[in-house]
Amino acid sequence: EENLPIKINTIHGEKGETHTATLYLETFYKRKYDSQHIKQQLYGSTFKSENKPEQDMAEKLAYVAMSRAQYLLCVAISTKRISEKYAKETLKPLGWEIITLTK
Repeated sequence: EENLPIKINTIHGEKGETHTATLYLETFYKRKYDSQHIKQQLYGSTFKSENKPEQDMAEKLAYVAMSRAQYLLCVAISTKRISEKYAKETLKPLGWEIITLTK
């Protein structure tokens, strides 16, 4: 019923902005999905540079994207890369709320 403005943009286009809510939608870039680059950070590990440019860039972009939300952050990752069982057993205890969407 309310007219809520929804803006769709890239991480680069939103750098420095804050939002009420952010959807971080997994993408494929340079032979890997985002979730494959940032999996350890989702589990609570700190960023550790491994001198791999794609890894470093993916982690930095994820940080920028995920630090924009004021109230709600939604991370959309395919269950092909993080299983529902693993997410519930590993991520849920860390405070993530797991919601599985089906067709």
